[in-house]
Amino acid sequence: MAAADSDKNDPRRKLAKTIGYLQKNVSRMDYPRYRTSGLPTTSCLIESSVKEINHRVKGSET
Repeated sequence: MAAADSDKNDPRRKLAKTIGYLQKNVSRMDYPRYRTSGLPTTSCLIESSVKEINHRVKGSET
């Protein structure tokens, strides 16, 4: 394995990237307020709609 590949797979690098993402987007993660407002906090509604459309158009989920 090349050194560059091992750097990408380093758990510390992945953790640092995840923490950076969370810190950058914390203002968008006000889930209690979203729930109080009746807004969805997951993508399951969209995913199920896509499956339904695919089933109607293609005749299957694939």
